[in-house]
Amino acid sequence: MSDPLYELKTPQETDAVIDIDQYKENRGSQPKNTKYYGRLKRTGPEETANTSETPTGSGGGGGMNDILRRIDNLEQGQKDLKDDLKDKVSKSDLDKSTLELKLYMRELFEKVPTEDRIKTIFSEQLKSHGVATETFVSNKVGEARLSTILWIIATTIAIAGLIFTIIRLYS
Repeated sequence: MSDPLYELKTPQETDAVIDIDQYKENRGSQPKNTKYYGRLKRTGPEETANTSETPTGSGGGGGMNDILRRIDNLEQGQKDLKDDLKDKVSKSDLDKSTLELKLYMRELFEKVPTEDRIKTIFSEQLKSHGVATETFVSNKVGEARLSTILWIIATTIAIAGLIFTIIRLYS
């Protein structure tokens, strides 16, 4: 797998400077005009180690000013990264919030009435508002039937008595 951040590359003709540490490690195996492109930041021709402290002509490493500039760049990048991450939610914050939410939900579910309590509340509400239950309605219907039957019997007896009276008068 070839990653451009880790490859050794031959610089262009304008890049006459090499990384001194890389040169010392690979003195025999690498051509003299190679440059290592680092992982944190890609360097270009304008970011070479040529500074006023670098001797000219024979190549060489970066000077102290270049090292300080690179350290400043790294510190600034680290500060920017910390600033970016400062407002982000961390995994521990999410875990804590999840736990608090679970505890809150458990408290709420403990306050939910049981099935028996719901039945009791429902029947109390029906009674308090005068809503008829099934047994109440069936009792009232039974009473109405009985009353109707009694009226029919009484009416039949009265009509029968009237008919007998009319038959006796005309006979």
